[in-house]
Amino acid sequence: IMEALKRITFVRLATLAAFIIIFSSNGFSADIDVSKEYTAKTMKGNYSVQEIKTISLEDKARNKIIEMRVYFPQKKGIYPVIIFSHGNTHSKDSYPEVGRFFASHGYIWIQPTHSDSLVFWDKKGSKRDWAMKSMWDTDRWTSRPKDVSFVIDSLENISQKYPELKSKIDKTKIVVAGHSFGANTAQLVGGAKQILTKN
Repeated sequence: IMEALKRITFVRLATLAAFIIIFSSNGFSADIDVSKEYTAKTMKGNYSVQEIKTISLEDKARNKIIEMRVYFPQKKGIYPVIIFSHGNTHSKDSYPEVGRFFASHGYIWIQPTHSDSLVFWDKKGSKRDWAMKSMWDTDRWTSRPKDVSFVIDSLENISQKYPELKSKIDKTKIVVAGHSFGANTAQLVGGAKQILTKN
C-alpha cells in the first residue's frame, strides 16, 4: 500500500463540479458561455470511449472479490488514471456519464464497487437502514481505502489480463477521487487520519 501511495497524485473532490474544474488544465476550455447548459454530454472530449463493464479481481489478503468498471479512450496511447470511489450505497455502475466524460478527454476511469453498495444489500431492513449502517460500521470505513490501494497495486495485472488496456495505463500518473463517502475515501488514501468512535 505504501508503495502505491508514493505513486499517487492526490486530489480531493468535494463535488463532481469541483472535479471538472480541477481537470480544466487538460484541454478543457476556460471560455464559458453562461447562456449555454454545460453537462458531461455537451462537454465531451475528442476521444472515442470504450468500456469494460466488469473487471473482477481477488484480493487474496482479505479474501475479497473487487469488481470495477473501466472507461478508457479507444485510441492507442498511454493515459493517466482516475480511480473513483463512489458515494454510500452506489456501485461501479453509478456516474456513467462522468466516467465517459473523462475518458473522452484522455483519462482511464476505474470505479470499484465498495462493500456498502446496495449490490450487497441483504434485504434485512430497508435500503435506508443499509445506508445508515455504513455511517456506523467501522469495517466499511476502513475497507474502502484498502479497496482503492488494491486497485492501484493491481494496475499491471489489469493491463495484462485485459488486452484492451494493454500498454495504455500510465502507472506514474494516478489520481484518487470520489463523491461524498468516496471523497472521504480519497482523503484517507492520500494520508488523512480518521478517528472512529462508537458514540
